[in-house]
Amino acid sequence: MNTSFLLLVFLCFSPNAICYRPPASCTSPPAAPRTPSTTPPRALLQPLLKLPPLLPALSLSLCLLSSPPAAPAAPNPDPITACAVTEKNCASSRNVKQIGLYKPPWTYEGEAGEAWARLKGGLESNLKIHVTEVDNENFTLQFSADRNFGTQDEGAFKLLPADSVVTFVSRETDREAALPDLGAQKARLDDIRRAAGFGEMGSDRGSADTAGKKETAGSQLKAFYGLQSGEGYEEVLEN
Repeated sequence: MNTSFLLLVFLCFSPNAICYRPPASCTSPPAAPRTPSTTPPRALLQPLLKLPPLLPALSLSLCLLSSPPAAPAAPNPDPITACAVTEKNCASSRNVKQIGLYKPPWTYEGEAGEAWARLKGGLESNLKIHVTEVDNENFTLQFSADRNFGTQDEGAFKLLPADSVVTFVSRETDREAALPDLGAQKARLDDIRRAAGFGEMGSDRGSADTAGKKETAGSQLKAFYGLQSGEGYEEVLEN
């Protein structure tokens, strides 16, 4: 073998070799040390794979338990209101101190359910009246009504079983109307009362509210309610 070749091999592979070596930038970087795997074996994950279908139901249950309770519904306001003293076309059983706006409550005998059915029947007999809202549990209803020349009215009724009376209000929807209705509100109420077969407080012979010859409207009402619910007319009609 050529002596020169042997000498070259010796110089390159010896610890102090002086043969050419490529620069460090040309060589591959050392591999990063391998870290232990954090992925659990599939055998350990197998039981967990069965849980996802339960998670939505569990989340919903926790949400419902943590949600604040819903606020109670506000009570329905009493639809029977008094007429304002500035209203020209209005009649209400609450205006006991304004004789021009006042209409006495209606009276009835027997069960409240029967009287309630009669009231609704009396309204249905008038083709110009349209019942817009009914609350059978609280014996209240609201209505709208057509009048001449496109005029619109509205109103409400409330039956009070404790006193065996029906209270009401009827008015023109335009509460600032300048032209008077010539008694149309009271006339319509009278038509409904007669169709339903109700009496009018103060007109029935022998009733407590007609006892005595010179009683005022206030004392008559108070006497009537004193025999019924035990409350004065202020509590029943004005509140």
